[in-house]
Amino acid sequence: MMRSMRPLLASHVPVVLVLLVPVLAKLIWDVPPEDMLRDPAQVMEAPMYVGAISNLGLVLWGSAATVCIFAAVARRDARAFWTYAAGLTLLLLLDDWLLLHDVVLPDVFGLPDLVVYAAYALAVLVYLVRYRYVLLLGDWPLLLLSFAWFAASVGFDQLDGRVDLPGLYVWEDGAKLFGIATWLLFHGRLAHSLICARRLPA
Repeated sequence: MMRSMRPLLASHVPVVLVLLVPVLAKLIWDVPPEDMLRDPAQVMEAPMYVGAISNLGLVLWGSAATVCIFAAVARRDARAFWTYAAGLTLLLLLDDWLLLHDVVLPDVFGLPDLVVYAAYALAVLVYLVRYRYVLLLGDWPLLLLSFAWFAASVGFDQLDGRVDLPGLYVWEDGAKLFGIATWLLFHGRLAHSLICARRLPA
């Protein structure tokens, strides 16, 4: 029983903290708890398919973060890299989920788009430069392809309201979904190869 207490606490304490959020939101801002606890389609009384593809993207982000966290635990000699990769992936997940660069950071905190994009670019640059030797052990063209898809998604987003492109959201969100899937593929393959290797190449 004692051996299972630590992992049990590790899984249940975060859930308790998450469930405190709607309680505090109700006490402080009078936000109905069900707005956070229930599915968005139920809250808005919308069809069940509303946001389905967007939710799939979040699942892929979460899968990629899980791969990185698992690899960080499995390979101590590459823990710094996998911890950073997990943190960067979780940041991108939160941005996609909570609309950080679209709504929260510019509208709530007043940060210009240029500052937000520059901060994200810096985080990615640190990832690429500091851990380039680890990244080159993987199928690095996949990583470049994922960035190309993300860049295409950002480019299509900038066209919104400027160019009458049929199915613009399909192009924009489709490119993002391809990017997330490729990000997951790259890190999954890299994790598999490093975990199976006895040690990292010098």
